[in-house]
Amino acid sequence: MSEVEDIYPVTPMQAGLVFHCVAENQRGLYVVQMRFDLVGPLDAEALRTSWRATVARHEALRTAVIWDGVTRPVQAVLRTVELPFITHDLRGVDAAAQPDSVADIMRADRMHGYDLAEAPLMRVLLVRMSEERHLMVWSHHHVILDGWSAALVSDEVLDRYARIVRGEPEAVQPLAPSFREYVSWQARRTEPDDDEFWSRELRGYGTPVHLDLDRPTATVSEPDWCDRELIVAPGRLDAWRAAARRNGVTLSTVLQAGWAVLLARHDSQAPHEVVYGVVTAVRDHERPGGDRMVGLCVNTLPMRISLAREQSCQAWLRSIQQTQARTAQHDAVNVARFREWTQLPAGEQLFRYILAIENYPQGTLAADTGVAGVDVRYLGVHEATNYALTAGMPVGAQPRLKLSADARRIPRAHLDGLLRAWAAILDRLASPDCATVGAVLADVGSRTPSSRPAVRPTPAPVDATGGTVLDRFAAQVARQPDAPAVLYGEDTHTYRELDARSLALARRLVALGARPGECVGLVSGRSAALVVAVLGILRAGCAYVPLDPTHPVARHRFIAQDAGVRLVVVDSPERPIDGIDGRVVAVDDDAAGADQNAALPPVAEGQLAYVIYTSGSTGTPKGVLIDHGNVAAMLDSTYRHGQFDERDVWTMCHSYAFDFSVFELWGALAYGGRLLVVPAEISRAPDALHELVRAQGVTVFCQTPSAFGGFITADARSASGVGEALRLVLFGGEDLGTIGLGSWLCRYGERRPRLVNLYGITETTVHTTWHEVTGDTLSTSGTTSRIGAELDGWSVRLLDPALRSVPDNVAGEIFVGGAGLAHGYVGQAGLTAQRFVPDPTTPGARLYRSGDRARRLADGTLEYVGRADAQVKIRGIRIEPGEVESVLAKHPAVERCVVVARRFGPQDLRLVAFVVAAGGPSANDADEAELRAFIQDRLPAAMVPSMVVAVPSLPLTPSGKVDRGALRDVELPSAGRFEGTPARTPTERAVAAAWRSVLGAAHVGVEDNFFDVGGHSLLMFALLQNLRGAGWSWLSMVELFANPTVAAQATLIDAAGSARSGGLAGQQIDEERGDARTSALLNLRAQREGRR
Repeated sequence: MSEVEDIYPVTPMQAGLVFHCVAENQRGLYVVQMRFDLVGPLDAEALRTSWRATVARHEALRTAVIWDGVTRPVQAVLRTVELPFITHDLRGVDAAAQPDSVADIMRADRMHGYDLAEAPLMRVLLVRMSEERHLMVWSHHHVILDGWSAALVSDEVLDRYARIVRGEPEAVQPLAPSFREYVSWQARRTEPDDDEFWSRELRGYGTPVHLDLDRPTATVSEPDWCDRELIVAPGRLDAWRAAARRNGVTLSTVLQAGWAVLLARHDSQAPHEVVYGVVTAVRDHERPGGDRMVGLCVNTLPMRISLAREQSCQAWLRSIQQTQARTAQHDAVNVARFREWTQLPAGEQLFRYILAIENYPQGTLAADTGVAGVDVRYLGVHEATNYALTAGMPVGAQPRLKLSADARRIPRAHLDGLLRAWAAILDRLASPDCATVGAVLADVGSRTPSSRPAVRPTPAPVDATGGTVLDRFAAQVARQPDAPAVLYGEDTHTYRELDARSLALARRLVALGARPGECVGLVSGRSAALVVAVLGILRAGCAYVPLDPTHPVARHRFIAQDAGVRLVVVDSPERPIDGIDGRVVAVDDDAAGADQNAALPPVAEGQLAYVIYTSGSTGTPKGVLIDHGNVAAMLDSTYRHGQFDERDVWTMCHSYAFDFSVFELWGALAYGGRLLVVPAEISRAPDALHELVRAQGVTVFCQTPSAFGGFITADARSASGVGEALRLVLFGGEDLGTIGLGSWLCRYGERRPRLVNLYGITETTVHTTWHEVTGDTLSTSGTTSRIGAELDGWSVRLLDPALRSVPDNVAGEIFVGGAGLAHGYVGQAGLTAQRFVPDPTTPGARLYRSGDRARRLADGTLEYVGRADAQVKIRGIRIEPGEVESVLAKHPAVERCVVVARRFGPQDLRLVAFVVAAGGPSANDADEAELRAFIQDRLPAAMVPSMVVAVPSLPLTPSGKVDRGALRDVELPSAGRFEGTPARTPTERAVAAAWRSVLGAAHVGVEDNFFDVGGHSLLMFALLQNLRGAGWSWLSMVELFANPTVAAQATLIDAAGSARSGGLAGQQIDEERGDARTSALLNLRAQREGRR
């Protein structure tokens, strides 16, 4: 035992670092690399000697951490250690290639990592770049040192080096307390009112701020940590300092305020407060030499900042500074205990983002210096933490803002934008006219329409545009009267015939007293008569109101009454119209005795064209009022992309009560094409529909994504494919993100047919955006949820709940303006005012509030996120089911999937995934455990569905969309096998007993999450040793952390087999009943001897 000088407990901060390093099993985690540029005649051997002497002087530099075999980690100080001092010579490498070589060396050093039980937890790399220039990289584990201590060590190394080179004697170093003394002081320092203070400070805190940029990825992937910096010009920094002085606060407070605003503005929920971590020095400054002590003398404390919009900036900044001062009096608290004082769900981080305002002693890190003829410049530090994003203002000759991010969660491409936004917020704070917090929270960092990049050029207007849809139809009748216009089965109507029949119907309606702008009911099956009826009603100056015969009578009755329908057009005299009062007119009924020479009223662009009823949140349908100008503008804007003409054959697959039918009908007739009316029974039979599209030479095919999923399956069964004619597949009506388009693109490529995702809303006239789906967009976005850019004449603004424009890459609610906006809702002035709101940027203009969410990407295009009301909270964590769907859809065994939230009890909401297997209903179902594991590797635990249910097909609504409501009523298998279930096997009972012992709980269920029932990092260490003591000595922290339930841990143990396990016999290692010091020493010696 002679090699061990001392052994004592770790601090709570150290314990937290150890837990993350062990549990996450990432060797580069918390490895700190400090870089120094050394220019001049360097004596490498003298530098090595200086480092060795410095290591010998400081016990922290000779410390190992023992966590294996003890119930709580301890640190052991060795008497002597061998410092790794590694040299690299790059003089033979071309100067242009040297940076890449250095990056490779540093990356290899990080990935080598550290074995915490093997001191020293540091090494030095000396890279020779040229005869007169070296790069020194000092690498160490954060568990032994904080930044202040690293500055002290750096200064001491360079001072000692200078004395060695000059032949001077060793300087007398000032005395400093040992780290053991610091650990004891910190343990004693806990204030009696710490619990009361932090309980009050964190009361009610239950929802951490979450940047929309923070996208969860596979937890098992290698770390990909990146740094970005923004140089701050002296004048800019002076302005920030002046603002601090003007408001009576420090620059640190101004930086913190700006950081809080940055976080809030990049959380799409527009939180009224934010909580982030602040790295705080915890030193005994009253003790002589306390500021000279070397070790980890910091804590990371939660900083809770309110964002009351009406509060003055000065009062707000001073309140932040006062909060800092209060927390400084209670900074020695055990970090593992913070959760006790919050309402955070178990397993949720206290905070995801931290701020470290570096404050080092004056020396090498603070400014460039010269040492024995060598110019020394500190280049900065690189460190990977378990937080997604770390911000700071590093010390050095050049002031700068810095962000360090885990690129697996926050893509590196976004960091420069975040830095610019942070600096812009600080500029705003420094502005004398920034009087309130609301002013600081203004649209900083959001993209203004004038700065939005042009996505594609707009071609010159063409002859096909202008006028109402009736004008365009009339032009086609005049140009090609005998061309086929409508096809239904064996029935074909030319443009001349369609004109004549619709004109006769219009005159009959006028003779019956139809008034311009009046709502006329339309009851029809799918046939040519349906198209005649639409044209006839419009030519009479009226608006048609779809009353789909497949819909319930009660719905018909409500719609007819709500829209004031007194005339009803039917496709045949035999059509029943139960529940509707009013005069009935059949399409070809001559009984009305109309004057066949009577003039029809003129139809203007502002006149109503149709009223389509959509489902309402209260269960009562609401009628949307669309005029001729809206429809004409939609046709103009889509024509510029689709270039429709008389050669096109369009399908009308959808109910005329679904506004997709408006595009199908007029996309054909306005441009002289043919409209193929698809019988309802064929539109729902993928194989029959596929054959119809091929046989009829369809060129433009409109589909909801759900319906097209079946079409893809049918196409895979067809040897001849879809045919050469098809040039456009236009998606609409729902999110495109969960159908597999990869196989379709492999067969047909991207250009013939083109796949287009059209986002739109009934209230904005069918379509709002246009996005061409390619293999590149599939691979770039990871989903097919991109909806592209606005159509000409339409605008999209993304706003947060406070109605502020959101920055790029942050999800906001879609507000639509422009040419497609409906007049409003029939008879619902209040709802119209609520959904159609004034555009604050354009007097007299309106915006439609959609309830959908999207984010704008760097190229200016939009990515659909989901419904604002579709978000659910699982154990307090906000979840977009669509995000889970997009991940699950990537599994090769999954053809289509839908994820819904199902309630299993009053406080028990869980995700359930419904999956259609690839290859159709007859294909083998993917294993549920395999699919859950697939998601678990890519998303956080709270986003993993509790169940994956195989279904032969997904239920669809009459309009072809997935019926999510029906899925919430599907009977689930084994619905009762979750939390609270008692242990069932001998292994589960043994594991549950260990849990109860560690947690002090009377009962745990086999599906309870360890962190849901009071577990934390230190208790996980205790559980590991308890289970090892029960005979499973091979268990690792990584395995426990990845399997946080009794059932999962028991399965892990049973799967390993008896050959690996010692059975259920054995004794728990218990420091309370033994000698902790001896236990740790024995483990240390065993580990060291095992490496020899």
